[in-house]
Amino acid sequence: MNNVPQALNLAEGIPLLAAEANAPAAMEHGFRVQTSPELLAPAAGDDWKCTAAAQKGAPEFASGNLEGSEILRRLLAPVSAESDIGRAVDKLLARFGTLGAILAADARQLGDVAGKAVVDHLQITYLAMQSVLREQIPDPPIIGSWSALEDYAALKLRHSSDEKLLALFLDGNNGLVHEECMEQGAFDQTPRYCREIARRALELRAHAVALAHNHPAGDPVPSRADVEITKRIIMVLSDLEVVFHDHAIVGRNTIVSMRSMQLI
Repeated sequence: MNNVPQALNLAEGIPLLAAEANAPAAMEHGFRVQTSPELLAPAAGDDWKCTAAAQKGAPEFASGNLEGSEILRRLLAPVSAESDIGRAVDKLLARFGTLGAILAADARQLGDVAGKAVVDHLQITYLAMQSVLREQIPDPPIIGSWSALEDYAALKLRHSSDEKLLALFLDGNNGLVHEECMEQGAFDQTPRYCREIARRALELRAHAVALAHNHPAGDPVPSRADVEITKRIIMVLSDLEVVFHDHAIVGRNTIVSMRSMQLI
């Protein structure tokens, strides 16, 4: 840990697009990941199974065949006049694209296309959904495998309309010590992330770091800048003896691992 000042300054001296030959070797402590990241949704022909009793009592819900627009229509029924529901659904889907994006939108964004009663109803529904999902995650969360990082990244970023970079600081047991949004919106290509992530890792006495960020346009393939910035972060953390696990990129339907793609 005697190289802390040099490590914190290292980011400024590394070219943004460093030569591949100078890229750091993969850390031994990275997660074991699948060669080809899979969709989070069940594979075709592998729909969620329900009991015969449940299927008999509520066939539409049990089969999971409701489309997003129909779910939204039923969701709005208690707070909208029947004659207004179709128009409200059309406006919301035209503005946000998917049910998940609608539920994840903030009140200001929703208020552009819906009234207060609809906005309040959608937001409390989203809070309820998030609460249920968080119940399935240990407290503190253990980010000790690719599947755990994948699930956590999906929960946090899947439906965000803004691009965000999350840094997850972990203890020696891969328990989440702290989560921090390092950037939101259009990312520039400066060393600032590297320095700040290294500084926070030291302040939090983190044993390891994992990153996750989303591509709101939907394509999860890492850009060249994504890869080079991640390599720079790895180099800085390595000098501080902090393990770097992986960088998850969240698309619309898929999450990919930079390490499994052999990009880092």
